[in-house]
Amino acid sequence: MVENYQELFTAGQNLYLSLLDDQIAITAAKIRAQNPSLKLPDALQLATAIKYQYDSFVTNDARLTNVVGLPTALNFLCLSELENELQNPSPGVSLELPKDCL
Repeated sequence: MVENYQELFTAGQNLYLSLLDDQIAITAAKIRAQNPSLKLPDALQLATAIKYQYDSFVTNDARLTNVVGLPTALNFLCLSELENELQNPSPGVSLELPKDCL
């Protein structure tokens, strides 16, 4: 499974790298002001997702779903939940990744 994640995040077409800029830094600061326990790296990643208007945010930290002040359009995909769902799929749910993601 580790190899699948590595391939997904390094060779997939769904990975974008962004440089830190003023807009991301200011947004991260605003997010942290509303969520004092939030670590700076998490705030920077969320601010980047907001800047580029991503519709999904992949994380292994389910606590990030409780961050205050994020756009409601930002959906969280928690790896631990996905892994659990892959191991114990709900009836009628297909969680196969598209072939171009692997």
